[in-house]
Order: sequence, then C-alpha cells, then structure tokens
Amino acid sequence: MTDIQLYTQIAGLPDYLKQEVSDFVSFLQQKHKIMNSENEQSAWQDFSANNFLKGYGEDEPDYTEGDVKEPNPEYKIWKGK
Repeated sequence: MTDIQLYTQIAGLPDYLKQEVSDFVSFLQQKHKIMNSENEQSAWQDFSANNFLKGYGEDEPDYTEGDVKEPNPEYKIWKGK
C-alpha cells in the first residue's frame, strides 16, 4: 500500500474514526520507540506517563479517599526499586 492510498482511505473516514487512527499511529510510534530502546522499562514508563491522561475527560472530577465506597483489600502500595 502506498502512502497516497493510505491517505485516501483515512481522508474518507468520519472525524471520530480519524481520531482513532491518530491514536493508533501514536501507539505504534511509541511501540517502535520501545522496541528499539536500550532501556525497555524506562520506555514503557514514558509511554504510560504520556498516555494515561487520555483516559480522562477534560471535565473529569478529582476523586478523594472519601469517594471510595469499598477499598480493595488486595491493594498494595508499589514502592519501586
């Protein structure tokens, strides 16, 4: 597939699907960077830090401990290395 063929396919998509294509391209770029990285763990941490906010809307409220109705008894704080 040529770049022009790919562009033509993307150009014909509705805007919401173009956004999905854009997100997937970002994922593939990060994956490529990680696979070619000397420090894979650090690359995955960068990927996570750069993308975790995408799961929240602009008007997402901040949650407090008081908002938790039932704590997870198996939750353990990660202490890192």
